[in-house]
Amino acid sequence: MATKITIASIIKEKIAKMPSDINNKKDIEKYFKESLNETIKELKKNNDEKEKKPLTKYQEFMKETQKKLKEEFPDLTAKERFIKVAEEWQKEKAKNVENPVEE
Repeated sequence: MATKITIASIIKEKIAKMPSDINNKKDIEKYFKESLNETIKELKKNNDEKEKKPLTKYQEFMKETQKKLKEEFPDLTAKERFIKVAEEWQKEKAKNVENPVEE
């Protein structure tokens, strides 16, 4: 199991590697802030590269149905469209309960 990289673990490493010529509070605070900013940027970069989970059936259905309804009924508000999608999802669920599809 891989060790989870956290801000705290990275900061601890950076503080352990802090140059010895830093010897006053102002310089230490500056070093800490820079290290923290670098760490946050690193973690954000790593999160952006993270593989996304596949959509669930519900999410796929919502995405596809929202798009279709938006094209068919452009005058519907987002709320009205969502209500229609929810109704369609309930019908779809009922169909699947009656006739389950094996995967």
